[in-house]
Parts: sequence; C-alpha cells; structure tokens
Amino acid sequence: MESQYDFVGAADSIHELICICRDRQIEHVARHEHRNLPGVFGASRDDAKTWGLYRKMLDGKDEEVQFTTEGAVCGIDLPPFHTIPRNRAHILQQSIQVTGLDGGKGLFSDGLRTIREAQLVLSRAATGLGEWQPGECKQHRDSPSLDIGNRIFEAKTSSGADVPFDDSVDPKGVLALLARQSGLRHTVDNAVLYLKRRMVGGKFKHNSISPQTIKIGDLVEVKFSIIAVPAKFASAGGPLPSGMSCRIKLKLRAIVLLDTEFSDNEIRVGWERERSAKRAVEDPEEDGRAAVVRRNGYVDEDSE
Repeated sequence: MESQYDFVGAADSIHELICICRDRQIEHVARHEHRNLPGVFGASRDDAKTWGLYRKMLDGKDEEVQFTTEGAVCGIDLPPFHTIPRNRAHILQQSIQVTGLDGGKGLFSDGLRTIREAQLVLSRAATGLGEWQPGECKQHRDSPSLDIGNRIFEAKTSSGADVPFDDSVDPKGVLALLARQSGLRHTVDNAVLYLKRRMVGGKFKHNSISPQTIKIGDLVEVKFSIIAVPAKFASAGGPLPSGMSCRIKLKLRAIVLLDTEFSDNEIRVGWERERSAKRAVEDPEEDGRAAVVRRNGYVDEDSE
C-alpha cells in the first residue's frame, strides 16, 4: 500500500465490517464472550508435536475452535507457485498479513485479546514445557497486524486424509509433482478456502475464487485456528525435551474477499499520476505552464 491508498477510508470500512460480522459470527475474535474462552480447552492430537484449541460438541466429539477477523491485506504469499526448490517443499506456506489500520485503538486491535487468551489456555495444556514466547504481532504503519499461514505439505506420517489440489491453487501441477518427488502429502489440514462474499437479500453468499484474485490493499475476512508449536523440535524421534519453549501460530483456514474498492482506487490514482506526468512533459501548456521556445543557436551559415 502506497501513499495514494486511502488509509482513513479503509480503516473506517474495516471498523464497519467488524461491527457487522462480529454480530453474525459466533467465532469472531472481537466478540466479548471470548474473554477467558469459556468451554475451550487445549489438547494435542499428534503426540505432543502441536497443541490446538477445542470445545466439546453435544455428541461428545471434540471440535476445533476457529476464529475470524476482518482487515486490509498488507502482505501476501499465495499460490499458485511456479518454481520451488525441492529442499524447501517442507516449509512452503500459503500466507497473508492483515491489519486494521486502527493505530492499536480500534476493534481489530481489541480482537488481539482473544489470541492472548488462547495463549493462556494452550500454556496450561502443554504441560512439561518451559516458558512461552509471546505470539508475534507485527506492526504496519503504526497499527498491529497478524501473520496467518498454513503449510502446503505435511509429513508422510501425518494422520490427515489426503486431498487433491484445486486447479486454481495448482493450475500447472507443480505442487502435485513436488509432493510425489519429495514424499510429502497435501492433507485436509493444509487446505485453504478462497472465497468472495456478496450480500443477497440480507444474507451472506460465497463463491470460490482463485488465490491470485486477492491483492495488497483488499479488505478481507480471514479464518484461522490458533495453535502452539515447539520452538525447536527434538533432533531425534520420541518425546520432546522438558523445558522446551513454544510459540503461538495462527493457522490459515480461509480467506474471504470482501472489498476491492480501496486497492483498485490506489491503482487508478497511480495511473492518473503517471498520465499527468507524461502529459506535462509532452505538452507543458496542458499542465498550466507557458510553453517556451528555445533555439539551440547552431545553424549552418549560408555559403557564398
């Protein structure tokens, strides 16, 4: 986002979106009932490699707790990917960075309290681990922002069910080929939904979109789960050493495109500035300046 971006207008729109969505979505981070996260507990489903947040359903099953928030895209690294070194496949991510542009004083920033509550819950669940590192919260133009991502692949030993890549995510089959060559898997836990929301008859409707549709400056809704991972895994198999510190990660589940007005207008303003600058050079009178005749003074003398 450059200087021609309407930061004030975007911040106001994000505030309005959060007000609307938090009233309609029980999982929104800005809802006050998430204070202390009642009914939510931390547990590990993969032999203490990661810990997540869950709640009990009426049938006794555990449901993963997921949260949503709205913001402006200020960083992005999404598929499709075209050239990937095989030795980097295991850390390849689809990620997005969003901000509320609220200077740390608006509804977006208020929602960060829910993430801090999640850290407390997870810290009590992951027994035997040492001091926790605070979840990262970067700044963008003096406003908090959130980094949210999800790895493309899981290890071959993952218990999740394999799912194929969507054509919009892997149009040329690069990721599918990389999975076969590296022995990694793309599971249901790695899949991310890419959607566009529209309002029809007062109700939310969603359509699938390509990840390439999402640009810096767009207003989006992100859905994510909050997990804890050891800062360093054990060098060999078996249980993790006691006293190992952990960190909070926000695991991307979905991106919903809400508004492209501010990013589109930023591009239009840039075009107009370029055109005005070009016009000023080619026709200075159009730029309000008087044209000046300048002779170089070097002409051939008439021969006698």
